[in-house]
Amino acid sequence: VRGAVPRFDRNAIEIRMLDLQECPLADCAIAAVVIHLIRELYDEKHSLLAEQQQIATDALVAIMLSCIRDAEQSCIDNVAYLRLMGFPGNRCTAGELWNHLAATLCRRDVGQQEAWQEALDCILEHGPLARRILRATGASCAHSRLKEVYRQLCDCLAEGRMFHG
Repeated sequence: VRGAVPRFDRNAIEIRMLDLQECPLADCAIAAVVIHLIRELYDEKHSLLAEQQQIATDALVAIMLSCIRDAEQSCIDNVAYLRLMGFPGNRCTAGELWNHLAATLCRRDVGQQEAWQEALDCILEHGPLARRILRATGASCAHSRLKEVYRQLCDCLAEGRMFHG
């Protein structure tokens, strides 16, 4: 997910982009965490609706753009935003926030987590698919290596398994 931006004037949450992953299991794992997070926000688990509405759209867009650029390595230092997410610190990377959210949400929904926990663990441990592809292709990014990595990705899709890079 590149960003879920609340549009309070429309009573909606825009999910800006949901990347396709290497297999449907990975897509479902990410969707499950996003759904649970939206439910937590709706149920006001960490913050009241009025507090959620106080975060400026521009601040949320800035976080989203940073995550688009730097993915899991993006630095999030908006304390108000982190509080809305139930994060205890004042600063973290997007990857650390995702780890926190996934761990918190998984503890609350143990029955559902088994179906997608392996895929989620892979993403949280090895990074998003783009990062794993970059790691697998190496610094040279030679055409032959790209071809081999994408062949492996095709196999992952056909076999319904995760790509570890």
